[in-house]
Amino acid sequence: MLKILSVSGKLINSVTVLLFLTDSHSTYIELRQTVKMKSSRFLFVLGLILVELLSSSVLVNGAKPIPAEDDEETLNICKDGLCSCDNIEPFLISCIGNTLDKLYDNVEWIHTIETNNLQNRSLDFRVDKNKITEIPKFPKLKITTLSFKNNKIDEIYPYAFAELEGLVALDLSQNLLTSKSLNDFVFAGIFNNDSYYKPLGLQHLNLSHNQIHR
Repeated sequence: MLKILSVSGKLINSVTVLLFLTDSHSTYIELRQTVKMKSSRFLFVLGLILVELLSSSVLVNGAKPIPAEDDEETLNICKDGLCSCDNIEPFLISCIGNTLDKLYDNVEWIHTIETNNLQNRSLDFRVDKNKITEIPKFPKLKITTLSFKNNKIDEIYPYAFAELEGLVALDLSQNLLTSKSLNDFVFAGIFNNDSYYKPLGLQHLNLSHNQIHR
């Protein structure tokens, strides 16, 4: 709200600008002239101040600031309609029998972990019976079980599972993997200080019904 307290002819003696930042707090900016100034020039200066305030996302007349919307809302894996999540131990994320043709990216994983408070939970991630063709590198997650059974996977990125230090069970059966797909770095674990990658701590690995002989 802009309130002119005193106007004398073409001279303005005092102006008060009231800006509400929140419902419970307000900021008062009072401009008092110590030297009289022509009203046209004073209003011009005041206008520049108001433009600067508005460009800084300060709203007038008690309105709440409107946050800028993202171009696209970050996906929550547990609420995307394709996967179901079960609060058991380990926490189960099941995307079995849907139409997934690619895995979730790092941003989506991190958003899901934080949104569902899973930072300290072990995870069981299952994406059987989909149309996934490749496995990219996973971010650092507490996944203990991974199942990709019955997809169309023919490529696994080097170090794809390296950040999954707790991974003990991996099912890659019924895919299109060949001996070329399983290069030396597919099952590499975290980097060791002795300049080599530790092997994954897998206890169960299923590669049956692929094309590894080719």
